[in-house]
Amino acid sequence: MLRNEPFVLNDHSASRSDPELHTAGQGAGNTQLPIPGDMEQAGWVAWVAALRAWIFLALLLVIFESWARYIYHASFILNPFNIQSIAVFTVSPLLLALGQTF
Repeated sequence: MLRNEPFVLNDHSASRSDPELHTAGQGAGNTQLPIPGDMEQAGWVAWVAALRAWIFLALLLVIFESWARYIYHASFILNPFNIQSIAVFTVSPLLLALGQTF
């Protein structure tokens, strides 16, 4: 099988030069797997879908950091008040999680 041709599963025999193999939905038993170029795009989309929460978090950090620098002329990420606030509010869930382990 050549690398640029799609792998086709069908319930009838067809030649590789059949134009129906390259069109989606053209037969009842014709199931196509994507060609390598489509697999690269599908891999990229799957990567973005898997990391969507981290991408959203990074976007929030960029927005809040730029807003804090513009309005307050100070850092949002390394602000001592924010670090203290994060530490205070993470204590109770961490204590609950620790209690669940015993």
